[in-house]
Amino acid sequence: MATTSQDIGRYLEQQLRAKGRNAVMTYGELLEVFNDLPEFTQSWASHPLCKMFGDLDIEDAFHNRPFRTAIVVSKDNGVPGGGFFKMYVEHRDPEAQIRSDLDRITVHQKELRAVAAYYGHP
Repeated sequence: MATTSQDIGRYLEQQLRAKGRNAVMTYGELLEVFNDLPEFTQSWASHPLCKMFGDLDIEDAFHNRPFRTAIVVSKDNGVPGGGFFKMYVEHRDPEAQIRSDLDRITVHQKELRAVAAYYGHP
């Protein structure tokens, strides 16, 4: 059976409930859990996780929840990819100014604190 965005969402929630902010994982670690998904290539936009994460972010925004996808980060820089920040501005904080690495770190830490608190780990 193919992995769905609901499967990913449930898994992220389980991790958040169990570990809070310590649930942070890399995209590669997430793919190890859902090994029916393809490995990453240079084109994130064509990877199934791109649409799944977008769907999860929209669902979270609709329900006025912090983004569960905040716990999935790049192994290279420890923050989510550009799509996370695009969705954050579009659906969470249209006034956010995300122009630098420091801005990305600040926004990510804020969302990480919010999502951990939402799932029971302030």
